[in-house]
Amino acid sequence: MRPLVSILMPMYNAADCVGDAIRSLQAQTYTNWELIVIDDGSRDGGADIVRDFDDARLRLTVGQENRGLPARLNQAVSLAQGAFLARMDADDLAFPERLAEQVDFLLRYPLVDVVATDMLIVDAVGQPGGREKWRGASHEEVTAKPWAGFHFNHATWMGRAGWFRRYPYREDAVRTEDDDLMLRSYRHSRFHRMERVLYAYRVDGVTAGSAWTARRHFMRSLWRESLAQRNPRLLFGIPTQLVKSLAERGAELVGVRGWAQRHRKGAPVPEPVLERYRSLRQVLRAA
Repeated sequence: MRPLVSILMPMYNAADCVGDAIRSLQAQTYTNWELIVIDDGSRDGGADIVRDFDDARLRLTVGQENRGLPARLNQAVSLAQGAFLARMDADDLAFPERLAEQVDFLLRYPLVDVVATDMLIVDAVGQPGGREKWRGASHEEVTAKPWAGFHFNHATWMGRAGWFRRYPYREDAVRTEDDDLMLRSYRHSRFHRMERVLYAYRVDGVTAGSAWTARRHFMRSLWRESLAQRNPRLLFGIPTQLVKSLAERGAELVGVRGWAQRHRKGAPVPEPVLERYRSLRQVLRAA
């Protein structure tokens, strides 16, 4: 039987965490899925860890060179068999209900192309921090200010396979492949964010330099799409990105580490969410 959901998981040097990521998928209440793992030229033995799993739903492809996340996502899309495609990073965890709730949503709302979820932020060793701040849940709220980017966490996406094939990732959109894709597609798509924490997202080592890389490429996307869409308002985002980058660089110079990702921990985490996360960690430790 063909899987309904194909999970796309490119990885690069993720040997220390990919095992738990896969086990969190094996603990899903929804089971009709396949996992496409593409090793992006790793040098740490992560592919061997994936091979050790005795699960016919896992499909591993090993690349000999590091091509980057957008290229590997396009490759995974081309291999996928499911009607729905889901994203997941190799260093994150999916709560047990994640796939079931997103599948149910897409089945109930056939006009929605991509649905994302809320997420818990955790540090490098898995300690919970905060809850991501978001700009609304409906399509209109998510896309209200396209020049400012889209608060629609990429790692939690699940969408229709046809949409992913209609809008391939632009491989030169380094660290901003999701915002670039949404900028190109939002006028002809429907997005929705479920206001449920169904994902634990690891934030580790984000610097002002890496944030600048993302901002620089997003500014190029804004310029390109302002011309393609004949929409000069998109150019409003360029000075905003420059100001934010300068602020992040200044904060780092005076020793305020992590300021570039301060928004990710701005919302409080309800105790039931923390309890669900602790229960998931216990399941993974026992596996």
